[in-house]
Amino acid sequence: MTKVLVLIAVIAILCVLLARLRTRLPWNEPTKRAERRGVLRQPLDAMTQERVIDLLIQGKKFGAIRVVRKVTGMSYRDARLLVQAMEAGHRPARVIQGEATEV
Repeated sequence: MTKVLVLIAVIAILCVLLARLRTRLPWNEPTKRAERRGVLRQPLDAMTQERVIDLLIQGKKFGAIRVVRKVTGMSYRDARLLVQAMEAGHRPARVIQGEATEV
């Protein structure tokens, strides 16, 4: 009986350690995933960038994702990766200067 309990405890500890390791792998960072998918190359105008940053400061990540999707037409996954990368301090590579659009 004690061997079974020890085995269950060891398995539980290994599961927790593997879950923590999985989230810390370098290819799992939002910025790396965004770079691999080419999301950071998606141009955003300055007004949209400011709006997204303001929403992130307010803690409204989903609102920021909606703004990016509306302006760029990106899929939810790509918009989420772009917002996560912007939250980590990265900005899109190119900024298009043009007419401001109401968001």
